[in-house]
Amino acid sequence: SAPQRASTPWQYNTPIRSVEEDVGGGLPVKKGSATTAMPGNYVRRVRTKAQRAMYKPSSSWQQQIADLKILAEAASRAGNLPAAAQAFHKMGVIYDNAAKYKEAIEAYKQFLSLCVSTKNIAGEGLGYNCLGINYHKLGQYDLAVQYHNKHLEVGDAHGRFMAHTNLGICFLAMGLPEHS
Repeated sequence: SAPQRASTPWQYNTPIRSVEEDVGGGLPVKKGSATTAMPGNYVRRVRTKAQRAMYKPSSSWQQQIADLKILAEAASRAGNLPAAAQAFHKMGVIYDNAAKYKEAIEAYKQFLSLCVSTKNIAGEGLGYNCLGINYHKLGQYDLAVQYHNKHLEVGDAHGRFMAHTNLGICFLAMGLPEHS
């Protein structure tokens, strides 16, 4: 079972994760009805379409990282720490998509550091989640457990549920099913 990722706030305008490519169909909808309900995944489909339009596959992931490094540096110099944090998060997602987990961890650590300094609790939880998952993917389960426990401390109800799930997955991977 794969660890569960926290959803990125839509304001972050993050590139689509390669594992999120398949958005599936929506709920059954009656055609021709004046009160036709929107499909259950409508917002997700619109967001995915916008992300694909913004991050064209024509530019390499290396070029995207180079651009985001410049953006993060400029935002930091201008004192716009939330924008710098978002740039580091985007870098982490791009590194994840390229299976460069060690580099993603460095980007997520920068993101987490900026979220802590700006008191962005939701971003802090997202950072702990991303770090825990990447350490899990690298087989460093002790570090993954530490970050999922930190996510458990700062997360809202949904975040705590996700942290508990990821802790169980880590303990199973460590061969400790009694703790999961």
